Amino acid sequence: MSKLQLGLFVAGIDDEVQQQLDQLGLAMDREMGAGNWIIDVIDVLEEPEKALRSDIFATPTLVRVTPPPVLKLIGDIIYPDKILSMVNLAKRSN
Repeated sequence: MSKLQLGLFVAGIDDEVQQQLDQLGLAMDREMGAGNWIIDVIDVLEEPEKALRSDIFATPTLVRVTPPPVLKLIGDIIYPDKILSMVNLAKRSN
């Protein structure tokens, strides 16, 4: 299985964003296993050119980079289990 690669575009990283990232990380570790996924957090206020190159025009936006196809989800990541299902990571049958 190849590593899942995500990008999260935000307008500033504050305590709320960090808490949401922590919750998403726990859910991802539970579902995918530690080391099987990676998330790159891009602050568009600091790196606007990355947002433009990725056609990001609203924040927050979560992008599934790999596996293809690229998937973009606009909105808060406060419900990590819903995010997992949206990026096609619902619980796998054993």
